[in-house]
Amino acid sequence: TIVTKERYIFMRACELKLAHERFLGKKQPHRCRQSVRFCVLMRKRTVIATYYLTRKTHTAKRGTRVNRRMKRWGLVLAAAVVLPAAAAAWYFQPYEADSAAIRAMRDGEGVSVAKKHGLIVFEGSEVRPPGIILYPGGLIAPESYAPLARALAASGRRTVIVKMPFYLAGAGVDRADRVFAAYPGEAFVIGGHSLGGTMAARYAASHPGQVSGLFLLAAYPDKQGNVRHANLPVLSLIGSRDGIVDREKWEQAAQFLPADTAYITIEGGNHTQFGSYGPQRGDYPAAILPHDQWQQTASILDGWLRRLPR
Repeated sequence: TIVTKERYIFMRACELKLAHERFLGKKQPHRCRQSVRFCVLMRKRTVIATYYLTRKTHTAKRGTRVNRRMKRWGLVLAAAVVLPAAAAAWYFQPYEADSAAIRAMRDGEGVSVAKKHGLIVFEGSEVRPPGIILYPGGLIAPESYAPLARALAASGRRTVIVKMPFYLAGAGVDRADRVFAAYPGEAFVIGGHSLGGTMAARYAASHPGQVSGLFLLAAYPDKQGNVRHANLPVLSLIGSRDGIVDREKWEQAAQFLPADTAYITIEGGNHTQFGSYGPQRGDYPAAILPHDQWQQTASILDGWLRRLPR
């Protein structure tokens, strides 16, 4: 360092001066003694000054190293928090309702639409029991199911789409309680699309005496949604072009459903077109129009409901 170099030069100069004065000491002894005392004093002062300056420099350097290390770890921690959060925000961004769904949310053509207590209620001019409780798919805006709900309401079925926390039915399995509280004494079947269907099966399994039936749209139950012995009628609908549902798991889930479950495939339909939220990552293109899939789904559901025991 600069301090060490200055110290070395100064000390070396003192030693040379001292040697020179000693050489002359035989002729000028008093000058020699003065030079010795001066050099010893200056050497001590230099050593002390160098010690404090060096310590200060080392402390500053140590502080700099610590600051750099802290900054480095701060950047690492920031990256560890921000990057996963950004990735999660991108991955968990919900599918929003498209223009067709927005139009279906309007009153008209004999169907009224009302929002209350986290529910979207579709009612036609005629209301026949049982009503329908619909759980949306995971990360899908509830308004996306407005075209299907509108078609069901037009056939005389009060249809209630349940809004879910964070767009995840898994966070609001018991939200159907709000429907029964809003319409006490009325009969409802429960069902849902994709993840919503799985959570609807869980609700049905834990409330077998409260719901009149279970329907699954491109969905299957898990062990917690075992309704095999719940004495409930069950309808399972799936599109032939569904690219989201794991077919092996879908088939294995039959063990959790009654033996008389009605399985129906909509030819040309896919996973996405049970709702109206644009293309979904991983799904296959449908071979039929969205409107056709909504109408077929509504017709199949209404026919199934007509056959339910009163």
